[in-house]
Amino acid sequence: MASRQWLHGVKTANQFSIDRKCVRDWNAKYEELKRHQAAPKGKKARKMHDGREQLSVQLDDLVYGFLQERRNFGLAVSNVALIDEAKRDAAELNIVGFKASNGWLVRWKQHFNVGLRAKRMSLKPFRSIIKMTSDFTNKLSRCVRHMTGGLC
Repeated sequence: MASRQWLHGVKTANQFSIDRKCVRDWNAKYEELKRHQAAPKGKKARKMHDGREQLSVQLDDLVYGFLQERRNFGLAVSNVALIDEAKRDAAELNIVGFKASNGWLVRWKQHFNVGLRAKRMSLKPFRSIIKMTSDFTNKLSRCVRHMTGGLC
């Protein structure tokens, strides 16, 4: 029986041009891989390995909600803003000993697949403000000239 599995592993490794050790590892972790594939995807996805437990799922979700809310309004979100929000939320949830460090933030961003990058601002709003102010100054100067009888 063992020789049959070994032969199957060799054939699989040759067929897909991968290392036989990978096939052996996959066979050993078959049930775990199957559970991982059936797990939810996206925000609710959990990593395969048994790493350190989250301090508070509720805290992480609150910080994620803060990020999404700010982004929906088109507002910039910085690392400092996320850390400050995490500290406020931790205080509200009475989480003792929580330190919103840079390491925590890096792990939080990896967990939620979040990347912060500089957003390029569009000049369209500024151009419309400049146009409105120039239109106003033109109208104002016409009114002043009209009221003074063109003496200006």
